[in-house]
Order: sequence, then structure tokens, then C-alpha cells
Amino acid sequence: MFKEGEFRFCEAGFAAPSPADFESVRLVAAEVPELVCCSFARALPQDIEVAARALERAAHPRIHTFLATSDLHLERKLRMSRSEALERAASTARFAHQLVEDVQFSAEDATRSDVEFLKLMVREVILAGVRTINLPDTVGYAMPHEIAHLVSRIMTEVPEVREYGVVVSVHCHDDLGLATANSLAGIKAGARQVECTVNGIGERAGNAHYAEVVMALETRAEYYGVGHRLDTRKIGQTAKLVSSIIGKPTPDTLAIVGEHVFAHGAGIHQHGMLQSPFMYQVMLPETVGWVAEQFPLSAQSGRHGLQKRLAHLGYDIRENELPLVYERFMSVAVERVLVSDADLHQIMQL
Repeated sequence: MFKEGEFRFCEAGFAAPSPADFESVRLVAAEVPELVCCSFARALPQDIEVAARALERAAHPRIHTFLATSDLHLERKLRMSRSEALERAASTARFAHQLVEDVQFSAEDATRSDVEFLKLMVREVILAGVRTINLPDTVGYAMPHEIAHLVSRIMTEVPEVREYGVVVSVHCHDDLGLATANSLAGIKAGARQVECTVNGIGERAGNAHYAEVVMALETRAEYYGVGHRLDTRKIGQTAKLVSSIIGKPTPDTLAIVGEHVFAHGAGIHQHGMLQSPFMYQVMLPETVGWVAEQFPLSAQSGRHGLQKRLAHLGYDIRENELPLVYERFMSVAVERVLVSDADLHQIMQL
């Protein structure tokens, strides 16, 4: 996925909960040296110690510790005061920094936190050695302008962010269908790391789908002014690989990687696409490794599209034969989303 000779961050898992989780982090750390390999850890010394052990063979280890900053989480889940939270976050970040050079901190539920308290937390963990600050929209609550405003405030109102060269990250959930939009809003505001997943998998409605973020940066480069160095041609096969491993089909219409996202079934769309590949799409399918039929037939397809497809399959349909063939085609098309080549061969045998 990444181009040769480049390092990228990968959160390999949460090492502490079970031996299986520990082993998965350890294997990624040991076998993928080009990654900055990261293990998640609660703001607890025991979690951090386990994370450090799992990362012992990593060429570039990172510990990612977290603690909630919203009053809802502090009072109802952690039963902890704000001052206790500041002390816990700073002391455990300091401990993590003693074990590995690279430490990240997440302020869980940042988008529902009091910003003044959040700023204090960010400052304390930076002084403790953290160099990546993550601002999670833990429950998919925020709107894009709110994410942008939060990132901007942290970057401008916490001087230590610039003083220590801290990277600000965003982690967005899709509960309101805004994970990608919020991630991009964070980037526009200055975030330079995005917590995202293949195919948008994650808790509840999922996380930001990395392919959507990457291709938005690629397609709208003039707007975002931020580049990337992923090999986008491997996006499609990566989606299929992950889908097969987790046993969860990729939705046909999932942006960038779905089976139908570059498929043009309507006759007017097919005609337009023959004039220009950008008539009804914003990127070329081969740039993301998409492999499927670009002009599938459907009940919205016209006679011209059917005739061209049949010619591609080796059938020479005369104009006077076309109405009958089209009638047979429509009897099949109304029962299906898309009509396959196998269906067309069967139609031609009638």
C-alpha cells in the first residue's frame, strides 16, 4: 500500500486485553519493519508495560495512550475529577515516554469536552513527552465546522503544540455519516494525521474510510493543498483482502471500493462516459485498482447500450432485430439490479 522506503503509522491493536491481542501486535511489530507500529493502551501503567513488551521488536515503536476529557466520561465512567485526570494523563504519558521515544495521546470524547479543560490536558501531556495529540469524535457527534474549529483552537491556543512540533490528529466515527467529512475538515484546519480504517470498519457505524480521505485529497488537491504518498492503485485489492479476512462483504456502493461505484448502468450515463471518462465520475477507476464491468446493463439502459454490449460479446444485432431482443432484455432487467454477460448469453439463446 505504501511506496517503497516510506514509513507510515499503523495502530496494530490493543495489546493488554488478551494474549491474542498481545500476539497480534507483536507479530505486526516484528514482521512489518517499515511501519511506525503503535499499540493502544489505557492511561494505566500495566497497560503501558504490556504495550511496550509487544513492541519490543518494532523498528519504530509508538505507544498510544488515552484518557477521557469530557465531564460525562470523567464523572459517570471513570469517577474521576478533572485534576485527577490531568495527573493521571501526564504521569502515564511520562511513563510511556520512558519506555519508547514516540508517544501519542488521545483525549477520548474530545468533541464533547470543555475546550478550556481540553487545552490544559493537551499541554500537560505534551510537557510529559507526547508528540502526537489525537482529538477523537468518539461518538460521531461533531459537525465538520466544529471539528475544524476544535483543531484550529488546539493548534493556536496551546503554544506547546508549535513549540514542540506536535502533530495533531483526528479520529472520527460515522454515527451521523460524517466520519470522512469530519476527517477532511480536520485536515483542512491543520491536522496532519487521520485515524482511519480499511472499508471504514469500526465500532457501531464505523470509522472514517481511509480510501475516501485519500482520494478526496487526491481529487481535490487544489482545495486541501495536502498530499499523500499512498499507492492508490492498491486500494481496491486491499479492500477485497480485508473483506475476505473479516468475512464481511464490501457494500456494492461503498465509495471508492464498491463493486458499483464506477459502474454506469443508465443509458444517458453510458453515452456520456463514451464522450469523456469524467462525464459522470471524478476519478479514473484504474487509479484505485478497481476491476469490474464499467458499463453494466440495467433496466435504465437503452437500446444503443444493449446493442454495443452484445456486439462486444460477439452478437451482430440488426436494427430490425433489436426491438425483440430489447424486449427480452427488459423482462430480465426488471428483476435484477444489473444484468450480467451470462444473462445476455442466455437471452440470446431464446
